[in-house]
Amino acid sequence: MTWHRIFLCMVLGMISLSVWSQDNPISLTPHAYEQLKRLSAKYPGERNPFPSFHTMSRKEIAEFIIHLPISSMSTQDLNAVSHLANEVPEWLTDTSFQSEYENLIGPENSILRPTRQDAWLNTFYPYPGQMIFVRKKDFFLAANPILHWKYGRQRDGHHTIFENRKGVLLRMGIEGKFFIDTKIEDLQFAHPFHIARYTNTYGSSPGFTSYSHYQSSVAPALRGRDVINGAAHLTVPIGKYAFTRFGYGREFVGNGIQSLLLSDFAGNYLNLKLNLQIWKLRYRYMLAEVSAKSSRQLPGDQLLPKKFVATHFLQFRLWDQAHLGFFESVVFNREQHLEWHYLMPVIFFRTVERAIGSPDNILLGLDFKMNLFRRMSIYSQFVLDEFKSSELFGGNHWWANKWGFQLGTTIYDLAGISNLNGTLEYNTARPYTYSHRDSLAVYTHYNSPLAHPLGANFREYIGRLDYAPHRHWRLFGLLYYHQQGLNEGSINYGADIRLKNSSRPQDYGIRTLQGQKVSVLGLQTGVTYMLWHGAFLDLNLGFRREEQNNNVWGSVAFRLNTSQTGMSIF
Repeated sequence: MTWHRIFLCMVLGMISLSVWSQDNPISLTPHAYEQLKRLSAKYPGERNPFPSFHTMSRKEIAEFIIHLPISSMSTQDLNAVSHLANEVPEWLTDTSFQSEYENLIGPENSILRPTRQDAWLNTFYPYPGQMIFVRKKDFFLAANPILHWKYGRQRDGHHTIFENRKGVLLRMGIEGKFFIDTKIEDLQFAHPFHIARYTNTYGSSPGFTSYSHYQSSVAPALRGRDVINGAAHLTVPIGKYAFTRFGYGREFVGNGIQSLLLSDFAGNYLNLKLNLQIWKLRYRYMLAEVSAKSSRQLPGDQLLPKKFVATHFLQFRLWDQAHLGFFESVVFNREQHLEWHYLMPVIFFRTVERAIGSPDNILLGLDFKMNLFRRMSIYSQFVLDEFKSSELFGGNHWWANKWGFQLGTTIYDLAGISNLNGTLEYNTARPYTYSHRDSLAVYTHYNSPLAHPLGANFREYIGRLDYAPHRHWRLFGLLYYHQQGLNEGSINYGADIRLKNSSRPQDYGIRTLQGQKVSVLGLQTGVTYMLWHGAFLDLNLGFRREEQNNNVWGSVAFRLNTSQTGMSIF
């Protein structure tokens, strides 16, 4: 039986178990996730969502909002509540929460737009964040356009920065048993020089898979990449506490600016997830098919080599304000079939991997977050690729002591200024972390890292300030600095995780930042004005100093129902 048939059987089997209605999850934008983290830290309670998951139930978010003490919240925090409420309006219009909110701040500031009397007008923008929303007894449909128009200039590389994105978001539910969300978008773009250089070097554009070259016939100065990007998911509840989700997309695991476990730096991939949340536990199993190479690495049109990634992530709610997560993943490559052992969602992968001969790439990880004093949060991640206790503490710096570490903190209402938030974060990964003796089993998709964009053999420091003085205005400043040890000639010093780690120059004396040391200092800042829910005007400036060049850029943009782009840090 081929892996395609196995995948289909698993999906159909999970669908047949559907017996209870929940809803379709939402993939939170970075801004919405930051708002959720802020409210969770300042107003602790049993209804607070589990952290680290950027895809969560709309119903869960609504229940969290409903149980917030809105009568004692600041204006800025109420604005955050309003933003989240307009992401999940279908779960709030039939509750007493809306009337309570209006009684508090006045009906003219309704958290959700009142329903119009005209049935035709009521179809378009019945809620601020939903252009089309139709709800019947056994069916609902929501649709939104996607637009992003950006223009800017930079000093290095091709001087014009731009983006022209058009698309549509669609989600629907049928009988409370099947939920579909899909996105299709066409875009042409040119990002700052360091991102374009990465794409040219590795044949992989951050956040995307296949791309082609683009040059406008109307304005020849507009040239860059052309992408047709899609994402889609089918979500089916399984009983009261679980749901399965089959689709094409990507995930981010963690509470920081970067993730050492699983990030959204690479493009979308086919995946099947099983999610369970009960008591103080939340668990997710994911099986994904990813591409071992980029289409730019192979001549002509041909099928890309495949590999698979299976992950476990189990979170414990230690108490209302502290969570500890255990992460495990395995990357494996088989010709014409899956590895059956990894289809068991409740087994420790390392035990079966050893039983079949230790051919695959296993990662273990920890994820921790704790909120303190209703003013700050501390978060951390630790990833362990391979080690021997005797070598780890032997002091000989063995090459296979491969691990990474993250430590960060966020302070809310910094210096007593409401809605001024500050974040400090440190990340590091030893040489050869995420790599493997089999180049097809490294922790990548489409030739881009699945975890931290820098790969390995680096130290990184990030500081960020976010300030929202008014519900329509947001300002941010981001300062980052990293050092990395790159290869010298053909010698593999462990930064590029795409290479076989068997090409290392030695087994001992392996230290972080070995090789050709490079340093990068970057600054990004911007101002955003919200025209209405989901619609924004952006002004962004950036500076990046490297060994080879100092680049400066700036851009202005209008975007609708999409996040800011061209902001990658690596």
